[in-house]
Amino acid sequence: MKQFKTVSEGVFTVTEDLHLEELNIAEGASVAAPEGRKVTMTIGGVATKIVPGSFQGDIVLRVTDDIPVRFFAYKEPMEYRAAAYVKDGKVQDAQSVPSAIRSGEVTGAWAKDVKIVCRDEAFNGLFIDGGGEYVIDGADIDLEGLGGNDFNGYGAAIMSHGTAKVTVNHANVHVRGASRNSFFVGENSEMTINDSVVLNETGILPPGYVDNVDMGGMMRVPWMLGLRGNSRATNLADFGTAHYNRCHLMAEGWGVLSTDAVDRCRLYATDCLIEVTGPSGYGAFSIGDCNDVFDHCVFNVPDYALIQANDNSGGEFINGTVVNSKRFGVMSFLNQGGKLTVHDSTFNTAKAVFLIKGCTPELDVRASRLNSDTNTILQLF
Repeated sequence: MKQFKTVSEGVFTVTEDLHLEELNIAEGASVAAPEGRKVTMTIGGVATKIVPGSFQGDIVLRVTDDIPVRFFAYKEPMEYRAAAYVKDGKVQDAQSVPSAIRSGEVTGAWAKDVKIVCRDEAFNGLFIDGGGEYVIDGADIDLEGLGGNDFNGYGAAIMSHGTAKVTVNHANVHVRGASRNSFFVGENSEMTINDSVVLNETGILPPGYVDNVDMGGMMRVPWMLGLRGNSRATNLADFGTAHYNRCHLMAEGWGVLSTDAVDRCRLYATDCLIEVTGPSGYGAFSIGDCNDVFDHCVFNVPDYALIQANDNSGGEFINGTVVNSKRFGVMSFLNQGGKLTVHDSTFNTAKAVFLIKGCTPELDVRASRLNSDTNTILQLF
């Protein structure tokens, strides 16, 4: 017998997993989980937003326990959902949505050939938390929809937290959504991404969104940076460390390699191609106690290869790194004593190679080619 459900009015509360072939939700009606829990709908293995309408296929309404994640700017923890939530070397079944994993295998120590397709908002793919080491091989993740808080990895494709040490090999990640990361590294975790391809495309902002610079509330790049876009491909926060090796990293707008809400972060990119595919954005960002190192990388960007921001943040371009920028090379603002190192590298810019706005970074430039269409190497404000 065909299993179907019609929600004609009010709220239908799902108390346990429900398998259907047809689901009808009338306008004004809704589907929810009990307090402290979440409900996720998958159709044919695709995580799908629960909205009024008629749905057919292999439908699963999965009820999970909340995944509480602290964010320093909020009093209460945020409540996450994930296709697979692994903590301290164990898959947390009560907090995972296995029907959202279309193929592949997930264990407490590794994930192999996992394919995830999501058309839902604020839904994480692989969330690795707690301690220990974890390996992700051959992940193929495609997410579409609003993230919600990319300062804290809300809705990220692959996220590490706690003190986890995560290695990602040969991943292909495509994200289309405002404020939604492909990779997020937070707390004291460390992630190493090898031989992977990342593409973040801009998404649709919530109705009535107003530009702001609030931690956790900002969903579009601050206008005062002279940039546009609403999706940072990656973010590194707290005390995290990220390594990118032989990767092709792309964002349509805003930025590719971001750091934000930093306590002390270190970012290393080696043999990577870093590109902004749209008309506006930066290759990388360094803020606070943060240092970004680019070893034998190539940047193709419309605005900046690196923004060196607050406090003593720093950056290094070494071992044949090449920057191709349609505006500037590196822009520094509110930077007090941070160090910018350029050794054995090449900058090709339309405007000034180094743009220093009312701050005091240290520049160490050696054995490098600095080419500016305006013949301006250093511009000071």
